Amino acid sequence: GVAVVRHHESKHLVSTNIHNNTQRFKRTTCIEICPVGRDDLVFLPPPLARALGGLPPYMLCNRAASFVGLLDPFSGRTFEVTAVDFFKRPFSSSFSHPQLTEFVVLDVVPLDFERR
Repeated sequence: GVAVVRHHESKHLVSTNIHNNTQRFKRTTCIEICPVGRDDLVFLPPPLARALGGLPPYMLCNRAASFVGLLDPFSGRTFEVTAVDFFKRPFSSSFSHPQLTEFVVLDVVPLDFERR
């Protein structure tokens, strides 16, 4: 699968043989995976929300693939955060999918606050 990741590879010389012109290297690969998953509720700190284009502080992650897809639950607006943008300004999830409860709103009664 595809995920939002950052990786770093390094190669260090361990030994060399000058008689037959061979070298031994130690290779290291470091992979950092985005901790935000699909259906997580994320909290964007106010400076980060402003830097990403004036987003609201609470958003739902509706996709975690080659980018993190964020959904504003109040307006339905979506936003995509690329891997480069995520690791420049990382954020974490406030609640993951098992901690959240799905519910359906059956009826809405608007309140008239002007009339008291």
